[in-house]
Amino acid sequence: MDYIELSKEISYALRHHPEEFNLKLDDKGYTKIDDLLDAINKSHKFSKVIKLEDIKSVEQELFNIK
Repeated sequence: MDYIELSKEISYALRHHPEEFNLKLDDKGYTKIDDLLDAINKSHKFSKVIKLEDIKSVEQELFNIK
């Protein structure tokens, strides 16, 4: 798993173009984790199914799981 690429994809989806991933962000910029997982997996940019554990592996100051 290329966690750097996953981190970039998550940042792009959440910070730059959530509409491209059909993500709905609340007024604080949060979305449901299941929606994010679905969106990342539907992008077909990764050779394996992305799971919550993968996202937790790349969690950083730019995004966090609550």
